[in-house]
Amino acid sequence: TVLLDTGIIPMEEPVTKFTLEAPGGLVDVEAECCDGKAKRIKIQNHPSFADKMDANLEVEGLGSITVDTAYGGDSFAFVDAKALGFSLEPHEAKDIATLGVKITKAATEQLGFSHPTNPDWNHISFCFFSGSMQKRDGTLTSKGALVIEPGKLDRSPCGTGISARMALMHARGQMKVGDPFIGTSIIDSEFHGR
Repeated sequence: TVLLDTGIIPMEEPVTKFTLEAPGGLVDVEAECCDGKAKRIKIQNHPSFADKMDANLEVEGLGSITVDTAYGGDSFAFVDAKALGFSLEPHEAKDIATLGVKITKAATEQLGFSHPTNPDWNHISFCFFSGSMQKRDGTLTSKGALVIEPGKLDRSPCGTGISARMALMHARGQMKVGDPFIGTSIIDSEFHGR
């Protein structure tokens, strides 16, 4: 949106198509544009996959917790926000960020990560606090908070995190190929995945 709205990439209405280089590689972008503004952005993300599920992790000051790891264009450790005492509200941001950094470091050290086609990708990049699953008009939806080093939260629902989370849900039989999912951030912004 920023690249188009500021003119860094020339806008073509009604649709502008381009490719971005993300940490995991190239991503195709299709933007619906109207009256000089990008209205809706659609990306085709990288192949996403579940890595470790229900893994035990020892976290300093917290003890033993259960995490999942997955890849969705970046590598993630997923934790159950409610099990850790969080309702994913903005006033919890500092505590979530502080704990998330500890979980990310512990996951890299204890669980590691191995990408099947990129041997240099051997770490967990982020911790994703997952909220409980709900249904809205028949579509699965959930709130989440993504922790970014050195200790802050992503204001967005995190596209790569949503992709990784959908891969985990697919591995657990909660989603089928083509099913929709709505991820909501701690400030209630939404990304729609499929």
